[in-house]
Amino acid sequence: MPRTQAGVASANTTTSRRIGSALGVAVTGAALPATDYAATTFDHASRPAWWITTGCGVTVAAPAALTRYHAHRSTPPGTAPTRPRATESP
Repeated sequence: MPRTQAGVASANTTTSRRIGSALGVAVTGAALPATDYAATTFDHASRPAWWITTGCGVTVAAPAALTRYHAHRSTPPGTAPTRPRATESP
């Protein structure tokens, strides 16, 4: 992403995070009453929500991990900021 487009990237990230949070609350809130899970304490009642959260995390992390190397190698030079190497002075 060119530096001139950094604001657009930030807006996309923030919007995606907010939509994901809203959908996560909605899906978890809809799924919990649908389960036939009799819980007597809070930690037992929250167990299905943690499984939903874990499943969503794996669903997002797996493709990200699988495509990370390819995306890094295909980035055109000069579009991403580079850090100086350890042997170079800043």
